[in-house]
Amino acid sequence: MQFHSQAALAPLGESAVGFFTICMVWFTLRGLTSGRPAALGQRAWRLMQPFLVWGAIMLACKLGHALATGRDPMAELWHFLPPGGSFSQLWFLPWAVGVTFMLASAARHLALVIATWGQLATALAALGVGSVLLLEIWAEDRLPLILRLAALYLPSVGVGVVIFAARGNGTLLLAAALGCSMLGSVMGVAGVEGVQQFMFAPLLMAGALMIRLREFGWTRRLGQLSMDVYLVHVLVIAVVYALPVPPPPTAVGGVMVVLASLAIAAAMQLRSR
Repeated sequence: MQFHSQAALAPLGESAVGFFTICMVWFTLRGLTSGRPAALGQRAWRLMQPFLVWGAIMLACKLGHALATGRDPMAELWHFLPPGGSFSQLWFLPWAVGVTFMLASAARHLALVIATWGQLATALAALGVGSVLLLEIWAEDRLPLILRLAALYLPSVGVGVVIFAARGNGTLLLAAALGCSMLGSVMGVAGVEGVQQFMFAPLLMAGALMIRLREFGWTRRLGQLSMDVYLVHVLVIAVVYALPVPPPPTAVGGVMVVLASLAIAAAMQLRSR
């Protein structure tokens, strides 16, 4: 939200999406490897249903804005729909469906287990080479934005797979997280763009997996709350910065966007609605 609202904590955006991706990989692979055959279809529908609903809402808003301001409606659609656009912030949802099916294929054909230091070193080396190639696509401005975004966060998918594969050994798990962070640091020093996703997300995920916290009833709804925040914040940003006296795009504007998005997303959790 800070990144999309161009607020004070905007640089954290790439790390946040990286962590979100690693979490998605973890829960997807855990579902696929636990013998639940319906997990794939259920997960795909849970991602595509909000994409279709919110895609329709955003298209209606953009067309309404074009008609109200005398702009070309086709130009508004061109900036939103691929290949000219990227579905705006909704690009993550169909991309996640594609990643889900890719992970399902990997789970069927690979063991996804890292049990030795040699296996970890091989996995990190493959992750490094693949990430450099993918981030070169991200850096190519002439390519369609939807393709560049898809390439940008595929390295985080690789990080998630490495962390999942090392889940059976705490020492290897920590080493995998540290190795991914160091890999990002090396690529950053080498001038590769898009490496911030490597810095904090792997270590945060490893810590989350290794530290058991008390569970409350409401914590089970935090995942859904997170998705709803992600969906509504696009419209919240539009409203906040369209106020008669819009806040400056600094900490003040970012805080307003966060609080308003959380309030709307919390209301969406009410079962009566």
